[in-house]
Amino acid sequence: MIDRDKWWGIAGDTFRTFNAMKDCGYDEKMMLGDRDRATHIMRSDMIRNGATLTEAISNLCSSFGIKANILPMSDDPVSTMIRTPQGWMHYQDFWIKHHGKPDVLEVKMAGIDEASISPAVMDKLREDSNVLIGPSNPITSIGPIISLDGMPEILKSKNVVAISPIIGNEPVSGPAGKLMKACG
Repeated sequence: MIDRDKWWGIAGDTFRTFNAMKDCGYDEKMMLGDRDRATHIMRSDMIRNGATLTEAISNLCSSFGIKANILPMSDDPVSTMIRTPQGWMHYQDFWIKHHGKPDVLEVKMAGIDEASISPAVMDKLREDSNVLIGPSNPITSIGPIISLDGMPEILKSKNVVAISPIIGNEPVSGPAGKLMKACG
């Protein structure tokens, strides 16, 4: 059964699909509620049918009545990979399947060298002098944004605020401290 104390998702979501898959022997590591899963299915379907990630997110925001202009850093795939004593693993496996317990030896962003800043983000950067990044993990989320080719130069001319879950010298939650230590 679902341990709701270890789940962060859509309020009031149900878990019929997750539980049905579990009952059939499918060990899904990341617990998704039905409405959360529907969002993932719709986004993936839009992308499979030719939409960019930016377009898919815009469509979802419109469907949910979200008025904020939410922009992904890139329409290209970028994945956080974690090297542990057990070998390389996707960040989701590290954090969800292994609960962030393995030692972190190295972090890399697969696909970052091929990724480019999304056209929508470039348009906004041309017209706005203020940039808000976050709130997010400095390694897995903010790091990839500022690693995109050309982004550091663009941000030097902007007023930038990056919000991260760190107070003083300690992360508030999640694996930020462990990941930062591995990155030096």
